[in-house]
Amino acid sequence: MMLNRGRTPIGLDVEDRAIHAVQLSRRGTVWRVEAATRVQRTRPEGAIGAGELSRLRKILERQGFSGRDIVLAMPHDQLLTAVLELPPAHSGAPRDQISRIELAAAHKCNPESIELEFWDLPRTRPGGESSYAMAVGCRHTDADRMLDSFESAGFHVRGLDVQSWAVARAVAPLLDDVNGLAAVLKLGWASASLVVILDETVIFERSLADCGLNRLRDAMMNDLGLDGDVVDYLLIDNGLDDESANDAAQQELVTSVRERVSAYLAHLAGEIRLSFSYVTKEYDRDQIQRLIVLGSTASLPGLVEHLAEGCSVDASLVAPTHVAECQGSASVGCESPSLTAALGLAQYPKGQDR
Repeated sequence: MMLNRGRTPIGLDVEDRAIHAVQLSRRGTVWRVEAATRVQRTRPEGAIGAGELSRLRKILERQGFSGRDIVLAMPHDQLLTAVLELPPAHSGAPRDQISRIELAAAHKCNPESIELEFWDLPRTRPGGESSYAMAVGCRHTDADRMLDSFESAGFHVRGLDVQSWAVARAVAPLLDDVNGLAAVLKLGWASASLVVILDETVIFERSLADCGLNRLRDAMMNDLGLDGDVVDYLLIDNGLDDESANDAAQQELVTSVRERVSAYLAHLAGEIRLSFSYVTKEYDRDQIQRLIVLGSTASLPGLVEHLAEGCSVDASLVAPTHVAECQGSASVGCESPSLTAALGLAQYPKGQDR
C-alpha cells in the first residue's frame, strides 16, 4: 500500500459509464491536484461488483494515487430529502430528533433506520418562530451495502457525502463575486441534477427528469440505425457545431443530429428555467446570477452557449483547472468537467461544519 503523504482521501464520483477519481493536497488556501483519472466501467449502468472494484484499486495505484481512503457520494436515487419547518436553533428544542422523525415520515420509513444530516436555510418567513432547514438522509441498509462493497475490495471509506455539497465545495472559488443565487448543473449519461447556492449554502437540489444524454443516444441509435461509438462521436465531438458534412447523405445525417440535440437542449433549458422560477420566487430574488456546468457530458459542443441563451444566465463550463493547481502528470484530463465533482468529494469534509 502506498503512503498518503499529506494528501486528501480520493474523491470517487461513480457514474453509470465511468468512475472519476481525484486526489488533492493543500497549501494554505490553494488546492493542488496530485492525481486524477477517469476509469471506464466494465459493467455500464449495472451495480458495481467486487471484480470491478478490485480493478479500480489497481488502476488507481498505477496512476499515482496514494493510500486507499476514499469519499463517496450517495446515489441520487437512494437519497431521502425534504425541506422541514423546525424550531429555531436558539429554542433548545431537539432539532436532530425532530428532523429525523419528519424526514422519516415524509419517506414512510422508520426514523431509526436512516442516517441524517440537516442545515438551516438562509431565509426568513414573516411572523412566527419557526425556521426552515434542508434535510438529507439515506437508509442504513443502502449505506451499509455501499460501504461493504468498497471496503471488501480494500478501500477505506472516510465519508459518504452528498453530491450537492461536493459540487458546491468544488466551485466555491468561482462564486466569491456572486452576491445572490448561483446554480450548478451536473450532467451525466443517465442523470442530470441542478443545485442552487445562496450565501455558500445549498438551498435547492433537483434531479432533472429525462435529461441524461443516454436517452438521446439511445433514440439516435434506434431511429438512425447508428452504432453506439458513432453516436458518441457525433454527440460529444460535434454536438451543435458539426460542419464536417461533405456530401448530401452526410449533410442529412448532420441535420438530423442537430435537430435532435437542439430538442434535447430545449428540454433541458426548460427544466432549468422551471427550477429557476421556483427558487427566485421562494427567495424573493430577481434572477440566478450564474450557472456553472460540469459533469461527464457537459462538454457537448454548443451546450453552454445554448443554456446561457435559453435560460438568460451567465453560464460557464468548469473543470478542475479552473479551481485548483494542476501540474505534471496530474494535469492530464484536468481540463475535463467530468472530474469536477470528484474534486469536490476529495475536499470533504470542508464545508460540512454547519
